[in-house]
Amino acid sequence: MSSRLIGAVEGRLDVIKKNPAARAVFTHGGVLYKPGELLVQRDLGRTLRNIAVDPQSFYTGEIARAIASDMTKNGGLITLEDLNTSTSLCYQFYRFGEIRFAVTSALTKFARCRLLLPVAFICCKS
Repeated sequence: MSSRLIGAVEGRLDVIKKNPAARAVFTHGGVLYKPGELLVQRDLGRTLRNIAVDPQSFYTGEIARAIASDMTKNGGLITLEDLNTSTSLCYQFYRFGEIRFAVTSALTKFARCRLLLPVAFICCKS
């Protein structure tokens, strides 16, 4: 992890330690990573692969349900309905050697929140 990312995590450590999923990603049993240590986010990798295969899964599938569930558990504002009614504005594929990149961006209007949020994903599939 970079010193910059560690600084960001330190600034939210109280919140991260209360959230089991965040604690599992950003700490070793509650102890912060040291600069230069490798942070592997397997769940994020699976999520990005799933989005590369089916971009709508973020809005209407398993990923949307997981996001909505986590939001409910942790006092977030985004609901499953918000995600279900959102759409991507742009979706393109790029290749770099053997790696295929799927890039999507959206202006998402969340019904309950009444705001537009820019969302962007870069998904890789080899």
